[in-house]
Amino acid sequence: MTTPIDPTANVLLLVEAATKRLDDLREVEVRRMNDLAECRAACDEKLDEAEAKRLDAIRAVDASAVAAATERATATATVLAKQVETSAETLRTLVSTTAAALAAQLTQLSNRFDERLASVERYQYEGKGKQAVADPMLAELVEQVKKLSAGSEKGEGQSAGISMAWVVALGAVGLLSTLVGLAGVGVAVVMFLTKGAT
Repeated sequence: MTTPIDPTANVLLLVEAATKRLDDLREVEVRRMNDLAECRAACDEKLDEAEAKRLDAIRAVDASAVAAATERATATATVLAKQVETSAETLRTLVSTTAAALAAQLTQLSNRFDERLASVERYQYEGKGKQAVADPMLAELVEQVKKLSAGSEKGEGQSAGISMAWVVALGAVGLLSTLVGLAGVGVAVVMFLTKGAT
């Protein structure tokens, strides 16, 4: 009879081979995991680098846009400052010219007013001078009225009264013509002032 073979040694060899196989697989798996981690780290590093470059590019674009906007704002401010300065100078010149023109007009008006006022004063002085001098016709009229009054008291005749009435009437006409002449001078003065005001 044959002796039975003990399977323990074979099983042990198989278990050892299986364990070695499992250890080798585990080692391969760890290496694979390490390679994947390294690859992932390298990719992450490359992604971080690319993202940093992208952000730097965006910042550079923003910085150049800000610089361009600042440059445009500075140019616009310079143009506006020149325009304001030009407008201010134009207004200063206009105000100065207008003030000079108004001063000249006021001087002319003042001179005209002074001349007209002097004319009115002269007319007033002349009128007062005429009033100071007695009109001979008026003086004669007054004299005749006195005689007429004295004659009526004495009872002189009617013919003397009629002739005196003529004298009084003529004196009244003379007085009236003198007053009309003075009124004419007054009207001339008023018309002169009215014409001068316009």
